[in-house]
Amino acid sequence: ADCLDRLYTILRHRFGPICGKQGTDVHQLRPKLAAYMDGDFDALKSIPINPGGTPFQRQVWAVLGEIPPGTVMSYRAVAQTLKNTAATRAVGVANSKNPITIIIPCHRVIGANGNLTGYAGGIERKRWLLEHEGVELEQPPLSAPPKRLSFSLDPESEDNQTSGVQQLQLFSDD
Repeated sequence: ADCLDRLYTILRHRFGPICGKQGTDVHQLRPKLAAYMDGDFDALKSIPINPGGTPFQRQVWAVLGEIPPGTVMSYRAVAQTLKNTAATRAVGVANSKNPITIIIPCHRVIGANGNLTGYAGGIERKRWLLEHEGVELEQPPLSAPPKRLSFSLDPESEDNQTSGVQQLQLFSDD
Protein backbone atom coordinates (compact mmCIF):
# COMPACT_ATOMS: atom_id res chain seq x y z
CA ALA A 1 0.00 0.00 0.00
CA ASP A 2 1.24 3.46 0.73
CA CYS A 3 4.63 2.45 2.14
CA LEU A 4 5.36 -0.69 0.09
CA ASP A 5 7.44 1.06 -2.58
CA ARG A 6 9.74 2.48 0.09
CA LEU A 7 9.92 -0.88 1.86
CA TYR A 8 10.83 -2.72 -1.35
CA THR A 9 13.54 -0.12 -2.09
CA ILE A 10 15.12 -0.60 1.34
CA LEU A 11 14.91 -4.39 1.07
CA ARG A 12 16.37 -4.48 -2.44
CA HIS A 13 19.24 -2.26 -1.30
CA ARG A 14 19.97 -4.61 1.60
CA PHE A 15 19.28 -8.01 0.01
CA GLY A 16 19.38 -7.54 -3.75
CA PRO A 17 16.54 -8.86 -5.92
CA ILE A 18 13.44 -9.90 -4.01
CA CYS A 19 10.11 -11.38 -4.98
CA GLY A 20 6.86 -11.65 -3.09
CA LYS A 21 6.04 -15.26 -2.29
CA GLN A 22 3.97 -17.04 0.30
CA GLY A 23 6.31 -19.02 2.55
CA THR A 24 6.58 -20.58 5.93
CA ASP A 25 6.63 -18.39 9.01
CA VAL A 26 9.93 -19.81 10.25
CA HIS A 27 10.28 -17.45 13.20
CA GLN A 28 6.60 -17.47 14.18
CA LEU A 29 6.20 -13.83 13.23
CA ARG A 30 2.43 -13.96 12.85
CA PRO A 31 1.71 -15.03 16.44
CA LYS A 32 4.41 -12.70 17.78
CA LEU A 33 3.01 -9.73 15.88
CA ALA A 34 -0.51 -10.69 16.98
CA ALA A 35 0.70 -10.86 20.59
CA TYR A 36 2.28 -7.41 20.21
CA MET A 37 -0.99 -6.06 18.81
CA ASP A 38 -2.79 -7.65 21.76
CA GLY A 39 -0.55 -5.79 24.21
CA ASP A 40 2.37 -8.16 24.82
CA PHE A 41 5.05 -5.66 23.89
CA ASP A 42 7.89 -8.05 24.69
CA ALA A 43 6.65 -10.61 22.14
CA LEU A 44 8.87 -9.18 19.40
CA LYS A 45 12.13 -9.34 21.37
CA SER A 46 12.72 -13.01 20.54
CA ILE A 47 12.64 -12.46 16.78
CA PRO A 48 16.15 -12.92 15.37
CA ILE A 49 17.13 -9.97 13.21
CA ASN A 50 19.91 -9.06 10.84
CA PRO A 51 18.96 -5.66 9.47
CA GLY A 52 22.27 -5.05 7.72
CA GLY A 53 23.14 -1.39 7.48
CA THR A 54 26.28 0.59 8.12
CA PRO A 55 28.07 0.36 11.47
CA PHE A 56 26.50 3.69 12.49
CA GLN A 57 23.00 2.54 11.48
CA ARG A 58 23.45 -0.65 13.51
CA GLN A 59 24.50 1.43 16.54
CA VAL A 60 21.41 3.62 16.19
CA TRP A 61 19.14 0.60 15.73
CA ALA A 62 20.66 -1.05 18.82
CA VAL A 63 19.73 2.03 20.87
CA LEU A 64 16.20 1.97 19.43
CA GLY A 65 15.86 -1.65 20.52
CA GLU A 66 16.57 -0.59 24.10
CA ILE A 67 13.80 2.04 24.25
CA PRO A 68 11.12 0.43 26.44
CA PRO A 69 7.57 0.15 25.08
CA GLY A 70 5.41 3.00 26.31
CA THR A 71 8.29 5.48 26.26
CA VAL A 72 9.83 7.74 23.65
CA MET A 73 13.26 9.21 23.04
CA SER A 74 14.25 12.21 20.95
CA TYR A 75 16.68 11.99 18.05
CA ARG A 76 18.99 14.20 20.09
CA ALA A 77 18.83 11.82 23.06
CA VAL A 78 19.70 8.88 20.79
CA ALA A 79 22.73 10.86 19.53
CA GLN A 80 23.71 11.63 23.14
CA THR A 81 23.42 7.95 24.04
CA LEU A 82 25.88 7.27 21.22
CA LYS A 83 28.17 9.95 22.72
CA ASN A 84 27.90 11.97 19.51
CA THR A 85 25.74 15.01 20.14
CA ALA A 86 26.46 16.36 16.65
CA ALA A 87 24.81 13.30 15.05
CA THR A 88 21.16 14.21 15.61
CA ARG A 89 20.40 14.47 11.88
CA ALA A 90 22.42 11.33 11.14
CA VAL A 91 20.33 9.50 13.76
CA GLY A 92 17.22 10.64 11.88
CA VAL A 93 18.61 9.35 8.60
CA ALA A 94 19.61 6.01 10.17
CA ASN A 95 16.15 5.79 11.75
CA SER A 96 14.57 6.30 8.32
CA LYS A 97 16.61 3.43 6.85
CA ASN A 98 15.34 0.89 9.39
CA PRO A 99 14.20 -2.06 7.26
CA ILE A 100 12.19 -3.81 9.98
CA THR A 101 10.00 -1.25 11.69
CA ILE A 102 8.10 -2.26 14.83
CA ILE A 103 10.69 -5.00 15.49
CA ILE A 104 13.35 -2.28 15.62
CA PRO A 105 11.00 0.27 17.21
CA CYS A 106 11.86 3.45 15.31
CA HIS A 107 8.34 4.71 16.04
CA ARG A 108 9.53 5.44 19.60
CA VAL A 109 11.79 8.26 18.40
CA ILE A 110 10.23 11.73 18.31
CA GLY A 111 11.35 15.33 17.91
CA ALA A 112 13.01 17.10 20.85
CA ASN A 113 9.92 19.33 21.12
CA GLY A 114 7.67 16.29 21.52
CA ASN A 115 6.32 16.41 17.97
CA LEU A 116 5.88 13.27 15.98
CA THR A 117 8.24 13.40 13.04
CA GLY A 118 8.71 11.22 9.98
CA TYR A 119 7.81 7.56 9.96
CA ALA A 120 8.01 5.34 6.88
CA GLY A 121 4.57 3.91 7.58
CA GLY A 122 3.04 7.36 8.03
CA ILE A 123 2.53 9.59 11.04
CA GLU A 124 -0.92 8.06 11.68
CA ARG A 125 0.65 4.62 12.16
CA LYS A 126 3.40 6.06 14.36
CA ARG A 127 0.79 7.80 16.52
CA TRP A 128 -1.30 4.63 16.71
CA LEU A 129 1.70 2.46 17.70
CA LEU A 130 2.77 4.89 20.42
CA GLU A 131 -0.75 5.18 21.82
CA HIS A 132 -1.13 1.40 21.61
CA GLU A 133 1.98 1.12 23.79
CA GLY A 134 0.55 3.63 26.27
CA VAL A 135 2.33 6.84 25.30
CA GLU A 136 0.13 9.87 25.94
CA LEU A 137 0.36 12.28 23.04
CA GLU A 138 -1.00 15.78 22.72
CA GLN A 139 -2.38 15.16 19.23
CA PRO A 140 -5.93 13.78 19.10
CA PRO A 141 -5.97 9.96 19.05
CA LEU A 142 -6.89 7.97 15.99
CA SER A 143 -10.36 6.48 15.95
CA ALA A 144 -9.13 3.21 14.43
CA PRO A 145 -5.79 1.57 13.85
CA PRO A 146 -4.29 1.94 10.40
CA LYS A 147 -3.95 -1.07 8.15
CA ARG A 148 -1.37 -3.47 9.59
CA LEU A 149 1.47 -4.56 7.37
CA SER A 150 4.38 -6.73 8.37
CA PHE A 151 6.92 -8.86 6.65
CA SER A 152 9.60 -11.41 7.16
CA LEU A 153 12.48 -12.69 5.16
CA ASP A 154 13.00 -16.42 4.93
CA PRO A 155 16.75 -16.75 4.31
CA GLU A 156 16.58 -20.53 4.65
CA SER A 157 14.41 -21.05 1.61
CA GLU A 158 15.98 -23.34 -0.98
CA ASP A 159 15.17 -20.74 -3.66
CA ASN A 160 17.34 -18.22 -1.83
CA GLN A 161 20.34 -20.51 -1.82
CA THR A 162 20.15 -21.20 -5.54
CA SER A 163 18.97 -17.91 -6.96
CA GLY A 164 20.11 -15.33 -4.41
CA VAL A 165 16.57 -13.93 -4.27
CA GLN A 166 15.17 -13.19 -0.83
CA GLN A 167 11.60 -14.32 -0.23
CA LEU A 168 9.36 -11.55 1.06
CA GLN A 169 6.25 -12.52 2.96
CA LEU A 170 3.57 -9.91 3.49
CA PHE A 171 0.82 -10.32 6.04
CA SER A 172 -2.10 -7.96 5.95
CA ASP A 173 -5.54 -7.79 7.49
CA ASP A 174 -7.06 -7.28 4.06
